[in-house]
Amino acid sequence: MTTYTTIQGDMWDQIAYKLTGSIAGTTALLQSNPDYIEYVIFPAGIVLQVPDFEVEVASDLPPWRTEAEGVE
Repeated sequence: MTTYTTIQGDMWDQIAYKLTGSIAGTTALLQSNPDYIEYVIFPAGIVLQVPDFEVEVASDLPPWRTEAEGVE
C-alpha cells in the first residue's frame, strides 16, 4: 500500500482517477481511509492510504484492442 498526499480541492473520485485512470477505485480508496470519509473536498496535506488497485481489462473487447492491451 502506498500513500497519496492531497492538494487543496482534491475529491475522492478525482484522486482515484489520478492514480488509476478510472474512478472505479473510489470505493476501495474510501474503505482504506475511514478517518477521512466525511471529507468531500480535501484541504492540502492529508496523507491517504492507497490500496493496490487491480487493473481490469474488459473481456468483451474486440481482438484488435486485446492485442494492443497485451491481453490474450
